[in-house]
Amino acid sequence: DSLLDAIDVDLSLNEADSENGNVDDSIYSASGSIRALSAAMFGDPPSVKGVPLLRFFWEPVINLLGKVASTIFRGSCNSLQVGFSLVDDQMNPITLSKSVCRKKQLLVIVLEIVLALRRLIDSEMVYGNGDLCPNEWMSLIKALDVGLSPWLMYPAIFDEQFKAGKIQNIDQNLQQEIFAEVMILFSQVQGFLLKCSQSKLRPFHHIADDECREHLHKFLLRRICPALARIGDAESLALAVMKSWCVVGYLPFRDGNWSKSAVDLLVEANASILGSGSQYPGGYAHSPEVRLEAFKSLVDDYNDKGVSNLSAIDSESVSTVTSASFFHCDVPDLSLFSLTRNLRDLHLELIQKILLPQIIAILEPNYKVSVQSHVLPKIHLLKPKTDSGKEIEFNASVVDCL
Repeated sequence: DSLLDAIDVDLSLNEADSENGNVDDSIYSASGSIRALSAAMFGDPPSVKGVPLLRFFWEPVINLLGKVASTIFRGSCNSLQVGFSLVDDQMNPITLSKSVCRKKQLLVIVLEIVLALRRLIDSEMVYGNGDLCPNEWMSLIKALDVGLSPWLMYPAIFDEQFKAGKIQNIDQNLQQEIFAEVMILFSQVQGFLLKCSQSKLRPFHHIADDECREHLHKFLLRRICPALARIGDAESLALAVMKSWCVVGYLPFRDGNWSKSAVDLLVEANASILGSGSQYPGGYAHSPEVRLEAFKSLVDDYNDKGVSNLSAIDSESVSTVTSASFFHCDVPDLSLFSLTRNLRDLHLELIQKILLPQIIAILEPNYKVSVQSHVLPKIHLLKPKTDSGKEIEFNASVVDCL
């Protein structure tokens, strides 16, 4: 309890002390408590494991870390909304301003929080199989959203300071270290998704809970990939999400949710960005390769072996395979198009109500999709701001300086 009390600080209330150089002991106490508690809970992978009895505290501690990391943005811009902005695509994301980057003493706590979450990801994703319960998954996604994702906007602020000649001691800059750790963290999440897509457990995902898996995929596609498109390799992360999304096989029951899953995949892949912040023609949030991969995942089979044996497979019998029977029979990993080809009504539904509306909407921008579930989300792009609230434009070349 004493460690949790020490960690639970409001960084916005300590801003005046940090600017005057009079840093309260609670700042140092919080930093040490975060490091000690995270090491005890998550260990130092792969050599040291965390204490199993502390697993009970994972969810509240992850929630607390995300909340504390988000308080440093309070007061930096008028549009700040500290909340779970994951699925509600109409909520403005938290923005990063220059005033945040000047809170050097307080950034020590933020760096410790980033390193603590990296220990968790190292333990459970890099060297583990993502064995988190649903509540822990939701807490982790929320912490990444409100506490860490705004730091992907740091290169724009660095660009402005670099041009003005205000950058000193670049190698020892806390802001750049936080940005680098956040980039590594999301690259590790990308590696975990690729590991899930290549696992021998196919067609079963390491993230067993459907809702948590959907939230993670949407968070990466709506928040992280559009931000990375300006500063890094967003396409690789988006493709990893697509591959992970399609790990769970489709069982085309007439009353199943296969139709909704297919529609959601295409809707997220073809999402657009509000305003003029898109890097791709048509205002799309993702590259053409990513959007094409979404369509191919519904039409192309996973491997050549499945295609070669397709003539000997009865789609009606494949659609009645249960989850348990997958471990006792050799069922090829077929696409939804192949699975439904002998089920006329489901095959027509796939083509006429799922694939064609999205394809026509891409070829004809003025085409209105009649099905409500096909409405593409409008994504608010993460944008850094000055202290006065003016948006800062990106210069991609400055990333090389980092």
